[in-house]
Amino acid sequence: MATKRFQRGVFGLRAIVVLSVLALGWAAARIGADENIPLETLKEIKSATVFIKMEFVVQGVARRIPASGSGFVMLVTPKEAFIVTNHHVVTPPKKSPFKMQAGGLPTLVFFSGTRKEKVVTAKIVASDPSRDLAVLSVPAFEGMPKAIARDNKIELVETMGVFMFGFPFGQALSTNKGNPAITVGKGSVSSIRENERGEVQLVQIDGDLNPGNSGGPVVDSKGRLIGVAVAKIGNTRIGMAIPAQELSKMLLGRIGSISVVNIPRVPGEVDFKVQVQLIDPMHKLKEVSVLYRQANSETSALKAGQDGAWPALPGGTKVQLKLDGQSSAGSFRAKLTEKTGKVTFAVQASYVDGAGRTHYTQPAPYIVDLGKLIAGGSSPDKGPEVKVTGDNLAQQPRALGTISVNELKVNVKDMPACICWSADGKSFFLLESDGVVRRVKMGEFREELKMDAGSRCSWLSLSGEGLLLTVADRQEVWLLDPATFKVKKRFEVASAERAVSSPGLSVAFAMGRDSMTAIDLKTGTAKEYSPRDFPGGFGVGFAMPVVTPDGKYLFTMGGLEQLHRFKIDGLVLSHEEASQRIAQNGQGIAVSPDSKCVCLPSGGGNYNNLKNHPSVSPYSTYIYPTGNLNRPMFTINQGAYPRAVAFDAKNKKIYSQNHDHQFIIFNDSGRKLQEFKLAPRGDETRQIVSHPDGNRALVLTSNNLFFVEVGK
Repeated sequence: MATKRFQRGVFGLRAIVVLSVLALGWAAARIGADENIPLETLKEIKSATVFIKMEFVVQGVARRIPASGSGFVMLVTPKEAFIVTNHHVVTPPKKSPFKMQAGGLPTLVFFSGTRKEKVVTAKIVASDPSRDLAVLSVPAFEGMPKAIARDNKIELVETMGVFMFGFPFGQALSTNKGNPAITVGKGSVSSIRENERGEVQLVQIDGDLNPGNSGGPVVDSKGRLIGVAVAKIGNTRIGMAIPAQELSKMLLGRIGSISVVNIPRVPGEVDFKVQVQLIDPMHKLKEVSVLYRQANSETSALKAGQDGAWPALPGGTKVQLKLDGQSSAGSFRAKLTEKTGKVTFAVQASYVDGAGRTHYTQPAPYIVDLGKLIAGGSSPDKGPEVKVTGDNLAQQPRALGTISVNELKVNVKDMPACICWSADGKSFFLLESDGVVRRVKMGEFREELKMDAGSRCSWLSLSGEGLLLTVADRQEVWLLDPATFKVKKRFEVASAERAVSSPGLSVAFAMGRDSMTAIDLKTGTAKEYSPRDFPGGFGVGFAMPVVTPDGKYLFTMGGLEQLHRFKIDGLVLSHEEASQRIAQNGQGIAVSPDSKCVCLPSGGGNYNNLKNHPSVSPYSTYIYPTGNLNRPMFTINQGAYPRAVAFDAKNKKIYSQNHDHQFIIFNDSGRKLQEFKLAPRGDETRQIVSHPDGNRALVLTSNNLFFVEVGK
């Protein structure tokens, strides 16, 4: 199958077919080399042209798609050689119904299709998507081809003859199912396309450029580089090449993407973290900096000159960034008079290239969201009545093999699966959906406190400031004193269904249908988020949020049945990683008490046949380290319909369940140790909460709440 990809960007063209080959299934005639090019030069250019092979993986289905293109040797040093190709040759196609990622590093075939053939794995040194250029490197080897000569003084004129070298149609033209021999095509310059500044932007060629020619050299009759083949106009003989001057500019170093994250601190101060991706294959950049200032009419009116160059940001404060390989980073703190609301800053990057010239990028606006003050303060009324009941909820414990089971006298009908332990582990908190909150003393199982919120409540979570109660029908989050159940503060949060935090955190995250609100529980300041605020946009979701006990990360489910990790920095969330598609009917995210492990048990089990994942039996769950959602530490195989997992970190055990057994014990490497039926089949486990000291757990099922003691 041939895939046509359409490109639109710095070149300003539409409906041009990018010339890499994906999953080929056609053939074409070979065009012979022009006899006017000197024989020795012809041999050298053929040797310098390499066949590039890539493999892309369709995420979630483990399907691997081969792709190919061309490249050429640009520079040879005693230790390594540098090869030029197109950005689109070595990166997954964007115009695809599936999300793809690279399945490995590029494979370069030197002297392809000959007896001298040599296959080498390359590194991607730098890549420029806006100009569709990439530079690769390989270790130098004996017999390395000479580099193709670059001469920026070549005068391009229409009708001048050119020669295209590459591997059109990839392996489809191979005669023995191996790698193809090089093809040399002849054409002529038919148009020289300039930008508004009079610079050559594209060289239009009348000649056959076909899928697979991407990245190959286009030279004149003396073998000097004219450009890099990139695309053709569909169903014509008109091709396009990136001029050699663009490559020369790239080799002097320039800036790629810029990421600016702002983190509000105390009122009136904001920290900025800047990350700049560099396009600097030869490490020529001498300096990278940013200029910043609060935006005003002067910054808004700033324009580029006639030569396209931007001036320095007037009145901007300069911060030099640290160079580190192909990135540059730094931070700065800005002071503001405002305490809430949104403030716009103008941030401009600058760099000094290998020729010593200073360049400024277009200033970009960055909005600092200082948050808003939401209704948060002492409750205006006395709050709901709190009762001290002393009711005994325990029944007679029973031995069940090596465990002891006590069925507690609690109405669990429609009870949200949000049971949580107090910070000291001496009590636990229960929430009934009609708004009744209970605190139960551990061991005696006596109800110490009972409060009726008077409205439907949907979630309960412990924070560093107290107990969080999500009062869904009032669209509020209440902060309760866990010792008295007194309402300390109320926060208005539209559509709030689940507010979560952790014992070490003074910030809560309240999730609505398609939104999330971060709340500072001390000041009442809030910051709102939507999926569009994070990379991936609609691929990020906020379902089933869980905060790690150490308060460092927030995990959610969203996108294409994926697990997402966000880093917490005050009210600021940074999306760090998404797993592959793992959740067949995800049930709830579980994090270990030591914050080291996370998993997403799913009714159908986690999906099998994923990259960097072991092959698993049906109805299994991957256990990931919290810092890597794409390579599990191990798996547990619960059996049909996994719904709940809990970690007993102190005693190195994992608790879970299946359709037939309400409680299963695994060791910390995933081996099943024992399984128990706490109730008749059909009484499905909905939540397991391991005690902070281990070897004890609460098990919430459809019809019961069990306290389980596990023998040591």
